[in-house]
Amino acid sequence: MISAASQSGRTAVLYDFLQTRGGAERFTLDLRKLLPSAELWFQAASEHFAGCDLDAVHLLSRKPLSTTRALRISRCIHGFLRARRRFRDYDTLLLSGHYAPLAIDPGRPSGSQRRVYYAHTAPLPFAYDPPHGIIADEHPVTAAGVSVLGAWLKPRFEAALRGVDCVLANSSFTASEYTRRFGIATQVLHPPCDTAQYRWRPSDGHFLSFARQEGQKRVDRVVAAFRDLPHQRLVVASDGSDHDALVQLAQGAENIRFVRSIDPQVIRDLLERCTAAIHIPEREPFGMSVVESLAAGKPAVSVDEGGLPEILSSEGCGWLLPADPTPAQLAELVSGITEQACAQRRRACEARAAEFGRDRFAESLGRVLASPPRGRRSDTPEPGHASGAIQG
Repeated sequence: MISAASQSGRTAVLYDFLQTRGGAERFTLDLRKLLPSAELWFQAASEHFAGCDLDAVHLLSRKPLSTTRALRISRCIHGFLRARRRFRDYDTLLLSGHYAPLAIDPGRPSGSQRRVYYAHTAPLPFAYDPPHGIIADEHPVTAAGVSVLGAWLKPRFEAALRGVDCVLANSSFTASEYTRRFGIATQVLHPPCDTAQYRWRPSDGHFLSFARQEGQKRVDRVVAAFRDLPHQRLVVASDGSDHDALVQLAQGAENIRFVRSIDPQVIRDLLERCTAAIHIPEREPFGMSVVESLAAGKPAVSVDEGGLPEILSSEGCGWLLPADPTPAQLAELVSGITEQACAQRRRACEARAAEFGRDRFAESLGRVLASPPRGRRSDTPEPGHASGAIQG
């Protein structure tokens, strides 16, 4: 838990919306344990979140989260713009996501309000990096709407960044994107993993893929690789829009089993009993799935893209495939991995995972939150200079 001294006054944590059970959503909800006095605000939540997920959570709208991307984005933008007055009276704002920063009024000085932005990913991929922000099967009208929203949003997002005291990033990869785009100094603060909930258990002989079953996670390449490895078992857990296509791809492969569940206990049980986890997403900014694998004492097969090399930088924790790996490259690597070799990596994996523990994160974030807001500092930069406004 972050010390009370770091949480003087009222604190609000703002994130776009609760759509999927991804890393950013879990990170934000878990802040309830580290900042118990803070208020968590989202624009809306999907049907995937209910019950205890929404305990002590505030929603700007109770309307169901739209399944149309352009409408979902526009509603979120509108919600945070309208809520600006609501958030003026908080002593600290901890913001993340693409749209929540719009809660900052760029024409209103921060004064004594502390504003911290936590970046989970590169800024506005659909606006700044369209090839990586496009959804393959998106309707042309929706895609055009998203493009228009991106053009409108860019200058307003940049104005919001100029209004914060500090920008934090979940990885050096993400930090470099902000430096490249905006020339701002960004501190790296890896998100926390609750390592205590994982324990090592002997392998029952399966490899595990538990990424969301979406195109950018490349689960199809994992399935394709194991079609050519009939003597190696693969369990594909989780769910997503690609599930049916993945089942079809695996048809006839008796060594591949699907567990269609996002229940954390089910996933954890499979992880603790696997030989190694496989996670090869496209340009993933961090990779909490890999940290969770290491916390269970299981090495990970991953990819030399995004923030994943930072996690597997320690020798003995896993293997990195080259960028944009083929199923054949994955199959060749997996064919040489043995249960004995993975078991021998247990201690190295657990030690590396401990570096991403909650205590370290809480200590680092506490120092940031304890620093005086820009309005109270003698070194306050001139307004409008982003590189000076962000403290590294």
